[in-house]
Amino acid sequence: PSRDAPAVGQGGAGTESTAAVVPKGEVIDADHAVNLYFDDCHAVAQVNSEMAEAEIDACEDYPFDQMCAQDPSGCFDKRESCLQGCSAPCQTCNAACGKPCDTCKSKCDGAAGCLLGCAMARDECHQACIGARDTCHQACIKNESQCGKDFNATRDRLCPNCDAMRECQGGNGQKGCREKFATEDKR
Repeated sequence: PSRDAPAVGQGGAGTESTAAVVPKGEVIDADHAVNLYFDDCHAVAQVNSEMAEAEIDACEDYPFDQMCAQDPSGCFDKRESCLQGCSAPCQTCNAACGKPCDTCKSKCDGAAGCLLGCAMARDECHQACIGARDTCHQACIKNESQCGKDFNATRDRLCPNCDAMRECQGGNGQKGCREKFATEDKR
């Protein structure tokens, strides 16, 4: 695509970053990001996140999930912490994308085609950072699954009748369950 002037943001030669926002539920498409980086190599692409219900750095966005039940395993909290931890490496990666873009633009002498090429390369760098963030997210979700399996295995080993006891209490009440699962008092 040809460009006469930047379409997004107020970027410039200063150190201020431009923020561009994508409507809730939409991804930052290549044209939008290229326009953003055409203006400012150090711009911060933002998304409207369901999780935060606000505009946030695209690196900070992660899959929204809600736990309304008890989490005795702690696996959900570990997952959430892990997902949040994926943001900082993405932001560091994305910040590093700005300098090569600046260097590229400095060689363009104002030529729109050259500036557009620099912005496209900057967007490719951003997309690589987002890809690494997404890989991190997938690892967090996989770890949560394994955490749950490990928790259940430990629970089953330590309390082989726990599920039956829980089911019994739901239907028979405590007296019937005491009789069904009576154990010798070793005191």
